[in-house]
Amino acid sequence: MNNGKIVTVTLNPSLDKTLLTHHLNIGYHNRVADTTHLDASGRGINVSRAADRLGVPTRAIVLLGSDAIGHAYRGLLAEESFSTTFIVQQGPTRSDTIIVDRGNATETHIIDEGSGGSPDDIQRVIENLQDALGPEDTVVLAGVLPREAAPDTYRQMADAVQAVGARVVVMTTSDGLGQVLKAQPDFVTLMRLEAESLFNYPVRTDADMISGCQKLRALGAANVMMVADDYSRVVLLDGENILTAEVAETGPGTDSGVVDALLAGYLAAQLLGQPTEEALRTGAAAMNYADSQIGNVFGSFDEIRQNLHRVDVHQVETNENTTPTP
Repeated sequence: MNNGKIVTVTLNPSLDKTLLTHHLNIGYHNRVADTTHLDASGRGINVSRAADRLGVPTRAIVLLGSDAIGHAYRGLLAEESFSTTFIVQQGPTRSDTIIVDRGNATETHIIDEGSGGSPDDIQRVIENLQDALGPEDTVVLAGVLPREAAPDTYRQMADAVQAVGARVVVMTTSDGLGQVLKAQPDFVTLMRLEAESLFNYPVRTDADMISGCQKLRALGAANVMMVADDYSRVVLLDGENILTAEVAETGPGTDSGVVDALLAGYLAAQLLGQPTEEALRTGAAAMNYADSQIGNVFGSFDEIRQNLHRVDVHQVETNENTTPTP
C-alpha cells in the first residue's frame, strides 16, 4: 500500500446544473421531470470527490472566481470531507448547464466560458501545490486550461511536481496535452475523440486506440489510458503490459464525471496495492457506476463492487511483427 495521497488541480472549475425533461421543446416553456442536480465540478475536483468516496486520502487545489457562482461552488465543497485550497482570482466562475431529454434520448451540454489563469494566478497555484506535496503523492492535472492560461501551464506544473519527486498524471485536451508531454508525465488519460483531435486522424478500433496510446508514449507519456466515447472500452498501456477493459452494460446516466471516476478508481486501487489488472477493473467499475448516475455522482467501494461483474479485463499479446490482438 502506498502512503501517499491524490492531489488534484482544477484551473477551470464549473458549477454544473443538470436538468431532466420528459421532452425538450426548443422555444417553449419546459418543466423539469425530476430533481435538479447542482454539483461543484471540473475534472480535477471530480477526481478528488470520486477518490474520497473510495476512501483514499486526497486534497484539491482549485483556482476559483470571486463571484456569486464561486461562493456557491465553495459552499458545496464545504460539505466534502477532504481538504480543498481555493486560489481566488478576480472574475467569474463558469457554470455549465446539462439538459437531459428523456423523450429523445439526448444530452445537451451548454458550456460556459471560463476566465482567469494569468501568470500570477498560475504562480500562486504552483506555490500552493508544492507546499501540499510529498514524494509519495500523485498529482492529477486535469481539465481544459482557462482562457488566459499559457499553453505550457501544465508543463510548468509538471516540472514543479517532479522537482518534489511526486508522480504526474494528466487528463486534458490537445494544446495543453501537447505541451505537458514534453515533461514526460507518469500517466495520461484521454478520450478517443480527444486522441483524434490531437493526432488529426481517425481513432476507431481497439487497434487504433492501442496505436494512439503507443504514440503518446513515444511523445513522452510513461503510461497511457484511452477511453471509448460510449464508456464501453478502455485501453491501458502500463509498463510492458497492454490491457483492455470491456464494460458489458453502459448508461443510463449522464456523461458528467464518468472518465474522472475511471481515473480516480484506477489511482485509488493502485494506492491500495491492487495489481494493474485489478486496478483497471476497479476503475472501469467506478466509471460504470458514474455512467448510471445523473450529474457528477461517484460510488463508494461497496457501490461500485456491484458493477465489477460487468467488466472483463484482457491482456493483449503483441510481438514486433504483428498488430496487437486481444
